[in-house]
Amino acid sequence: NAKNTIIEFMDYFCGYCKKVHPELLQIVNERDDTRLIFLQHPVLSESSKLLASMVVAANKQNKGVEFHNALFEVEGNLNSAKLQQIVEDLEMNSAKLNIDMSKEEVKNIVNISSFMASGSGARGTPTFFINEELVVGYISIDRIKSLLK
Repeated sequence: NAKNTIIEFMDYFCGYCKKVHPELLQIVNERDDTRLIFLQHPVLSESSKLLASMVVAANKQNKGVEFHNALFEVEGNLNSAKLQQIVEDLEMNSAKLNIDMSKEEVKNIVNISSFMASGSGARGTPTFFINEELVVGYISIDRIKSLLK
């Protein structure tokens, strides 16, 4: 029953998505009336699709949000060693993660999310819907706050 909703279509390799992520978390931590929804829109590379699938699969271990946040907290370039470290730090079952990533259900969730992004006008990342207003590209925390009720 949040008064405000922020929806972000994002890609884990998007530098602007990474830049805005802590600002979005700050807003929802400061305000009880705002919910934040992240939707996968892996448009930058095949690796983007892989990471989107990993996060969706991580949800099957109740670690999706933590995995999502950890990806945006990585310093420098993402690589397999850093991904493995995240899996270990979150105490995830890596074998189950790999199996779940290959499931049709996971692929469908990523595909549907991207379909919704494209259908709503999101051509790139980040794209936001803030209380039903479409905002394309990076925007400052002050601009986001100005769009909230």
